Amino acid sequence: MLRRFGLPALVLAFAIVLPASPAAHAGLRLSDPLEGVALGDSPTVVRLSFSEAPEPSLSSVRVVDPNGGAHHVGLARRAPDDPLSLLINVRPLERGVYIVNWRTVSAVDGHTSAGAYAFGVRMPVTGVAPAATASAPTSRFELVARVVIIAGIVGLLGGIAASALGVEGALSVRVAVVGSLATVAGVVLLALAQREAAAATFAQLAKTPVGSALLWRIGAAIVAALAAGLAMVSRATARSMALSVAAMGALFLIVVHVASGHAAASGSALDSAAAVAVQAAHFAAAAIWVGGLGVLLIGTRGPTQPWSAAAIRRFSTGAAVAFFVVAGTGLVRAVDAVTSWEELTATTYGRLVVAKAVLFAAAAICAAFNRWRSVPAAPRTLGPFRHTSALELTALVGAALAAAALTASPPPAAERQAFALAADGDDFATTVHARVSAVSDQPGANRFVVRLSDYDFRTPVRADRVSLGFTALDDPDVAPTRLALAAGPGDTYGGSGANMSFDGRWQVVVLVERGGGSVEIPLELETQLAPRLVTVQRPAGRPPTYTVEVARAGIMRFSADPEQYGPARLQIECFDFIGDPRSVASMFVTVKSRVTGSRSTQVPVRELARGRFIADVTLAPGANVIAAVAHTPEGTRIRARTVIDIAR
Repeated sequence: MLRRFGLPALVLAFAIVLPASPAAHAGLRLSDPLEGVALGDSPTVVRLSFSEAPEPSLSSVRVVDPNGGAHHVGLARRAPDDPLSLLINVRPLERGVYIVNWRTVSAVDGHTSAGAYAFGVRMPVTGVAPAATASAPTSRFELVARVVIIAGIVGLLGGIAASALGVEGALSVRVAVVGSLATVAGVVLLALAQREAAAATFAQLAKTPVGSALLWRIGAAIVAALAAGLAMVSRATARSMALSVAAMGALFLIVVHVASGHAAASGSALDSAAAVAVQAAHFAAAAIWVGGLGVLLIGTRGPTQPWSAAAIRRFSTGAAVAFFVVAGTGLVRAVDAVTSWEELTATTYGRLVVAKAVLFAAAAICAAFNRWRSVPAAPRTLGPFRHTSALELTALVGAALAAAALTASPPPAAERQAFALAADGDDFATTVHARVSAVSDQPGANRFVVRLSDYDFRTPVRADRVSLGFTALDDPDVAPTRLALAAGPGDTYGGSGANMSFDGRWQVVVLVERGGGSVEIPLELETQLAPRLVTVQRPAGRPPTYTVEVARAGIMRFSADPEQYGPARLQIECFDFIGDPRSVASMFVTVKSRVTGSRSTQVPVRELARGRFIADVTLAPGANVIAAVAHTPEGTRIRARTVIDIAR
């Protein structure tokens, strides 16, 4: 019963649960102008920055007024200083509210995303829907195409592997031929699906990286199919050569297919190459294992054959090698894409990883049973091998379907790459957990995303209203600001603003309002400017000094006496670039321990002489981050920070 209905039921279940519209990869990170901002004058250009490189020729950006009148000029183009950004020129804008509609296709994997947001010129944004970003659905058509490609490669490599193991030759070659034809059909379906998603002609698509990858796939699939067909009508020696060519075509297709997916989105070129190599090895080993087992099961039906016991023994050895390759490469890819236990249950990608791991573990248990029990019994009876292998194959096919779904779902790591700053925290009563992420770590305009979850179960939490409060920890005389967020997909809330307007440490309080009550979650973020030169001097018999050069502002020098765990006297001196003491109207100093994770604490400061201050601090074991902000009588703000390491 299980062998008859288990596999079809599993296929049907995955067809139902496969995400019909997973989030696209090239999501909007930051816009200029910001969403919801009221500008004092007309911008000359609109800039959109994405999490993956967009393909300009397949993307569109339109700037319109509420009546639909167009105010953009020309076509969207890639920013010369940033491959992740698109630019569109705009005409001089009169007073009013304007809407930016955008649609982009990822140059990495061909996935499409779209959205819209509003900004104002000399007036606030009112009467216009809040910013919206949506992923253009990845159709079931594309998902089916990817499943067909995977199934075809599995059949092709499985048939070739079975032939090499001595399974009845005609059967192995027939399976390889059918697999190669399925691969060609799958690539053609994928080309049709991506052309439809990009809303482009094949000629336009062919001129893009997405189209080039499709052409390489089609070429490799056709070569593999022709070689497999030649093997069917050839004799033994020529057959082996033809199957070798077909195998090389399949492996090349795997590399191209993997390079056009998540693996290619890794950071540097070296990281991308390594990720592609790992994923390609994972794919090839799994295909040989699944396909070879399927052919072996078909070939061992009926009475025991003279070759069957030897073939089963050889396949068991090969499957053991494939197991370690699949397990090792799969673990590397999973750790790279999912870096927390929470992401395994809170994201679609994580849940698919769990499903794939469970099914793979079930297949591994069956393979181990075969290795230790069924293979020794094969010369006498094939019953144990057939029963156990049917379960093993069912689990492996389920894992392959999960893998197909993974290729169309963005990994959490890809989403994290879109953010440069992040902080986690809980409310005082430990009921709600919040993660605040910011697109940029630079001061000024930024986009913030808050993800809420239950403290105990890490399940998504929905709220009536969510807002962020910003307080400058290094500049207590700066008035706090607040930013209201709009509900986004799942458990997220987002909004943009220039609330962190200068470099330094900021207390960010998440206010969550729901059901007539509210909770506050205090966090801390730090914006950074370009790295500053810090010179450390350790004179004999005196405390070390830390000299920080602040661009266009001067020099600030720190020293702690004694530089050891416990109370110390911190001295701060300000100089201009020729070494003269600098007049300072006010000075603020904060201290934070990286080891204890404590929040920044402001300490009282006393002025000893011109440009020279002193503060009583308590140094903790490990790294102590000291930040000082000086305001000159002319209104110049000078901020410097250094780290004092205390031996534990």
